[in-house]
Amino acid sequence: MCHKCRECGQNFKSKSGLILHKRAKHGAADWGPNRKALEQTLDELDSRGCLEPKDSALVQIACSLADIIDHGKVNAQVWRTYHEVLGNLVERDDSDGAFEKLIEEINSKTPVVHSPAS
Repeated sequence: MCHKCRECGQNFKSKSGLILHKRAKHGAADWGPNRKALEQTLDELDSRGCLEPKDSALVQIACSLADIIDHGKVNAQVWRTYHEVLGNLVERDDSDGAFEKLIEEINSKTPVVHSPAS
């Protein structure tokens, strides 16, 4: 299986080679948790053939939003937009509706309330 860098198009024989390349050439070592998680999601979608060249702008928007969130410049609109973009990317690989089910489950959970200490 061939692993391709979305940034520069270089091909790698292994996923670890691609990861090392991203860290060395594209600043992946500086990525925050949201960007790292997004990259894992994009790698998985790409390996399943769910990303096409026409998705490049959507992928770039997702990467930019993840970076904004990781750098703390966040408000509700940024999170909402990031969630929508991520949903648009993932829905192609979600024929059984697992992504929507997960979001519904998260939204339906009531917050945990700790009783006061006796």
